[in-house]
Amino acid sequence: MFKPLSEIDKHLPMPPGGENDLYLSADQAPLEMTGQVPGPRDGYRRLDHARVALLAAQGVNEGAQGLLGNPAGVTVRFRTDSPTIALSVRLGNLVHFSHFALTGSRGIAVYVGSGTDRRFMGVSHPEPAPEVVHTARIQPVESDLPPAVLINGRAMREWQLYLPIYNDLEALAVGVARGSTIIPPAPYTYQKPILFYGSSITQGGCASHPGNTYTAMVTRWLDIPQINLGFSGSAKGELAMADLIAAQDIACFVMDLDHNMESVDALRERHEPFFKRVREAQPDLPVIIMTKPDFEFGIELNKQRRRVIRKTYLNAVRAGDRRVWFVDGQTLFGKRGRDSCTVDRCHPNDLGFYRMARHIEPLLRSILNGQA
Repeated sequence: MFKPLSEIDKHLPMPPGGENDLYLSADQAPLEMTGQVPGPRDGYRRLDHARVALLAAQGVNEGAQGLLGNPAGVTVRFRTDSPTIALSVRLGNLVHFSHFALTGSRGIAVYVGSGTDRRFMGVSHPEPAPEVVHTARIQPVESDLPPAVLINGRAMREWQLYLPIYNDLEALAVGVARGSTIIPPAPYTYQKPILFYGSSITQGGCASHPGNTYTAMVTRWLDIPQINLGFSGSAKGELAMADLIAAQDIACFVMDLDHNMESVDALRERHEPFFKRVREAQPDLPVIIMTKPDFEFGIELNKQRRRVIRKTYLNAVRAGDRRVWFVDGQTLFGKRGRDSCTVDRCHPNDLGFYRMARHIEPLLRSILNGQA
C-alpha cells in the first residue's frame, strides 16, 4: 500500500520532516475520492478525457471542456491514527488571478472529523508561478480535534482533503507517521450526491480555500457528497451538458444557470429547454433553480434575467411539477453588509459564500429528508 514518494511521482518534493513518513497516492485505496462524475476515472479530473471529447463533439464550449480538468468539489477522505499528515503536491496548468488567493485557486484544504463535525485544520500554501510543486504538513493541536474513535484498538480520526478549485492536479501524495494505519472513511449520511451546475461562483471563485466555497460548506454541514459542475465563464446551457447531468444518480440538482448567458435573449432561449431536458429524463428529481447572488450590480438587467429564470420555474409548477423550487439570488447575501460579500462586485468572498450556504442549507435539508 505504501510507496516511496519517488515511486508515486518522481517530481514530488519531500515535505519538511517527511523522511520517515509513509506515503501513498491520494487516488489509491483505502483513500476514497468523491466529487468526480461517476464513470471511468482519469486522475483527479472531474470528468475523464474521453467523455470530454464526446461533449466537445456535441458542441459544449471549450471553456467548460478545459475546466473539467480542475478538481473543484473533489475531496479525498480516509481514517488514520497518525497525529499528523504530510502532503506533496504537483499541479498542472497554472492559472493566476489577481483577485483570487493562491490558497483558494491552487491550495488543498484539510479538515478532521466525521459526520457533521468536520473541523478546519489548515491549507497548503502553493508557491507563485512558475512553481508547480509544493508541500504541507498538517499537525493539529490535540485540543482542537474532535474525539477519536477506537477501531481495532487504534484511536482513529477521519481526514478530508478538498482539492484545488481552479488548477489541474497531476499528483498528490499523502504521508502519515511510520507505524500508523489508514482505513476507508465512514459512509456519508446521504449516499447520493448533490449536483451543482453554474458559473465561476459555483466552481468556487473566490473562496480563500477550497473548503470555503458555498457548495463545500453546505455539503459538509449536511454530510453528503457533491458533484461540482461549475465553469468559470463557461456555463452556457448546452443540451449535451443537460444530458450529462440527467444521466447521474443524484439526490438533488441545483441549477444556477444565469451569469454566463451572454444576454437576456440567450437566457430565454436556453434556460427552460435545459431544465426540461433534465426533467424529462428524471421526473422525480428534486431541482432547485437559482439566480445570481450579486443582484444589485446591474440591477435593472438582473431583474430581466430573473423574470426569465423564474418563468422556467412557474411554467414547471403550472404543469404540475412538485419537485422544483426557486431561490431568488437577491436573497442569498442577506440584507445587511451585502457589499462586503464579494471581492469584485461579482465573485463571493468567504462571507458571501457563507451567507449563500446558510440560506440554501435549510431547503436542501428539507428536500433530502422528504419534508419540502
